[in-house]
Amino acid sequence: MIEQMSIVLIDDNPLQLTLLERTLRHLGVVQIQTFNHGSDALAWIAKNKTDIVFCDLQMPEHDGIEVLTLLNQQAYSGHVIILSAMERSITAAVRSMCHAFSFKVIAGISKPYKVALIKQLLLSVTAVEKPAQKPQSVEVSESDVLVALAQGQIVNYYQPLVDFDSEEIIGVEALARWVHPQFGIVSPALFLPIIERCQLFHELFDNVFYHAIAHIRSGLINCHVSLNVDHVNLQNETFADEFLSTCWAHGVSPEQFTIEITERDTYSDSTVMFKNLSRLRINGVSVSIDDFGTGHSSLKKLSALPFNEIKIDRSFVQGLITEPKNCQIIRFVCSLAQALGISVVAEGVENETTWNTLKTYGIDICQGFYSYRPMSVQDLAAIQ
Repeated sequence: MIEQMSIVLIDDNPLQLTLLERTLRHLGVVQIQTFNHGSDALAWIAKNKTDIVFCDLQMPEHDGIEVLTLLNQQAYSGHVIILSAMERSITAAVRSMCHAFSFKVIAGISKPYKVALIKQLLLSVTAVEKPAQKPQSVEVSESDVLVALAQGQIVNYYQPLVDFDSEEIIGVEALARWVHPQFGIVSPALFLPIIERCQLFHELFDNVFYHAIAHIRSGLINCHVSLNVDHVNLQNETFADEFLSTCWAHGVSPEQFTIEITERDTYSDSTVMFKNLSRLRINGVSVSIDDFGTGHSSLKKLSALPFNEIKIDRSFVQGLITEPKNCQIIRFVCSLAQALGISVVAEGVENETTWNTLKTYGIDICQGFYSYRPMSVQDLAAIQ
């Protein structure tokens, strides 16, 4: 609840401090501490619970950049809203600086402040779900992962893809989840690094692919399925042949699948990759460039490989409301995709405001918690 928040304001301008404090009190905030010097604020935060820090960038003694750096050194774990009358590119650079810090920067806002925006930011903090605590006893080894793959403990969860116009489910992304006999659902963050370290990309893909085939054949899935494929898989000479043969052997059309290639992987020319992707496309398999804009040689990869879908990375989507540059980047991607005749998916859509904004940009498909969270195949079958 907004009323229960503890908020600290740091700004050397007394008028701006007063106006922001009045705005917050009007919105129902009771616990507000104001400081015109960063050092005083840091001392108070070090001893008191603080949910949000509003911090101006231009201040004497300690400027905002130094204050944020010192906040990180204090291991402050709350939220920060950056205040600035400077150009947006500077605010964006400071936010990037804070990505690895102990706290989360939820916005950079310009003066004068808009009441509606501040209210929305406060509500976004109250709506943030606390991440599930990983049991301290959960430790998995390389042999555990091998056993999990062999015994079918790694299963598919599916996150729906929603058409922006009809708001109907038109596809799903298959996501690997480990159902551990002792620990329950084990986070992918625990086992995917082992998959990478042990080069088990082929085994994991086959596991996810065969589960998807089985779910389609049993009638539990009756829509398009997107599968994540590592570059290692695509360097296998027989990848496309085996993929298509498996589809045909089980009576499933290859056209029901999309192959998603992560953009973070380094792009390199490869005859084998060209062959595999071209063969898949010729046989109706869609090819999507995932996390577009965050990796290596995005435009070169887009021009060279037979993609017919772009997935805009969530880092652009989730900063859409507060970062005008993100709006322009997304508009550019949409224009580019339209010119190339390929569809656009926005991932990481987590609220109604973002959904409504993206809909006006001509985005084709939405994926994110606002519509649906990843779910078991049984839960998916119940809503199709």
